[in-house]
Amino acid sequence: TYIQKFSLTSNGNASHVGNLSVPRSKICGNSSTTHGYTSGGQSLAVTFMDTIDKFSFSTHGTAGDVGNLPSHGQINPASQTDGTASVGYATAGTSAGGVVGIKSKFSFTTDGNSVTVGNITVPRFHASGQSSPYKGYISGGTNLTDIIEEFSFASNVDTFDVADLAIGREYLAEHSSNTYGYVSGGYAISYSQTASVEKFSFSNNVTVSSHGNLSAARVSNTGQSSVTDGYSTGGFTTGTLNIIDKFSFATNTTANDIGNLQTEQSNCCGQQI
Repeated sequence: TYIQKFSLTSNGNASHVGNLSVPRSKICGNSSTTHGYTSGGQSLAVTFMDTIDKFSFSTHGTAGDVGNLPSHGQINPASQTDGTASVGYATAGTSAGGVVGIKSKFSFTTDGNSVTVGNITVPRFHASGQSSPYKGYISGGTNLTDIIEEFSFASNVDTFDVADLAIGREYLAEHSSNTYGYVSGGYAISYSQTASVEKFSFSNNVTVSSHGNLSAARVSNTGQSSVTDGYSTGGFTTGTLNIIDKFSFATNTTANDIGNLQTEQSNCCGQQI
């Protein structure tokens, strides 16, 4: 239900600034320079939702329904945003028809429905999405998948497998700098909860390496990114969490707990400017 925000320039707690048009979880988040977008998800009344919500970063309030995903409802999709912040993607997930094997995109400049623009190599859900200026990535997912897939924003083509995570995982968070994609938390080996953070390069020769740990293990956490830092918010251990963790993209260290969400959340999505 809640839209919460916190500063990326100073540490502190989040505040409640609005609501989605329909309360739901297992959602996908995208960001333009002026608006946040939340798509898909699961509500108490509808198992598979196709709604694309849009809310302003500058004016707080309830999000508006501006379009639909193409899969007749989709939960747990991964998100990517192109380098010009003009198009958002929703990839993979699951729908009433089963596991989703497509990627779709929608415009940030004109409200409307998302359109299918290609297939993914390994259909799955509970995955994460990362974005370089020119390419989108899908990493991890169902059955502790370790696969990292890549696709170009410039053309509507299928994804292809470019590397593997060191630890296969699902229910993980996603982060991106200009040069690396990051994953944090999730279920990992034998479905144990992990605190591990990994990074992979956006170069043509994709390499994967460890990048420290969250302050504690968790699953179903949400990822946000500034230019210099990654943030892991909320999640679940034995209960739903309100923690805001922050880790540096530049150094391989353990994340610091720098604040709290106003309301505990898990299985949510992140947006940032």
